[in-house]
Amino acid sequence: MAGGRLRLTIYFTGGLIAILLIIHLSLYSFWLVEGGYYTNMDWSNVSNRMRSLTWDIFYIILLSAVLLHSYSGIKGILYEYITGDRGRRIVDIVTTIIWVVALIYGLIPIMAG
Repeated sequence: MAGGRLRLTIYFTGGLIAILLIIHLSLYSFWLVEGGYYTNMDWSNVSNRMRSLTWDIFYIILLSAVLLHSYSGIKGILYEYITGDRGRRIVDIVTTIIWVVALIYGLIPIMAG
């Protein structure tokens, strides 16, 4: 049962990451900007984007999806080697703690803007 939910989480977050990455790259990096990269990128443009609630929400969702995707994958790999209920509970607790710490650490620059 847990394996199916992990796999579904990995598939869902992987699709979400792909969509958000395409949005990010198309708006600020490659496709929609003539010449390839956003050539008019200076500190005022970056700071304006950092003050935008929409971009803050976008980056929070992207950060959460990437972290959830990676830690679900790590948990799935560890579940292949640790089959006991006690060991899997420990894996759940440790990966959850690491996920929360990484999320807080990643939210600091987003919220600082």
